[in-house]
Parts: sequence; C-alpha cells; structure tokens
Amino acid sequence: MSHIPPIIHSARADGSVYLLRWHELEPRVWCAEIAWVQRDMHGWHSQQATVMADDLTPIEGQNYKTVPRQVLRDRFRAPAC
Repeated sequence: MSHIPPIIHSARADGSVYLLRWHELEPRVWCAEIAWVQRDMHGWHSQQATVMADDLTPIEGQNYKTVPRQVLRDRFRAPAC
C-alpha cells in the first residue's frame, strides 16, 4: 500500500485535508502543500492548494514527522502561498 499523508485541519479548505509537504520560504516562515477531495453534483473532485502554516491546525493522533520538508528560501521561485 502506498503512503497516505497525515490529515490536518485547514481554514481555507474549511475542513480536514492531507498535508503533502512543508516549504520553508525564509527562516521560520513555512507554508504547506495540501490536498483534499470534495463532492459536488458532478461527482468527486480532488483539490490542491498551498497555504501558510497559520492556516493549519493539527489533529490529535496524526504523525506529522513523516511530512517532507523543503527549504525554498535559496531558490529562485517559491510557491505562491
């Protein structure tokens, strides 16, 4: 079975989402790639976004230590958070 990312609460997505990756934009400034699935009258659709860390609230019992971390502050282009 493939790896399933931990779940975290996102204010932007208004619910629980998968935490895919952390990005450090500058020292102690983090954003995260998140993904979730939602349903509308046409069926199920996956959504993905990049949000600032303060958008997220941990959920008890989840292991966030396995989430990949990437330092972007020395790179030309950082994701739009």
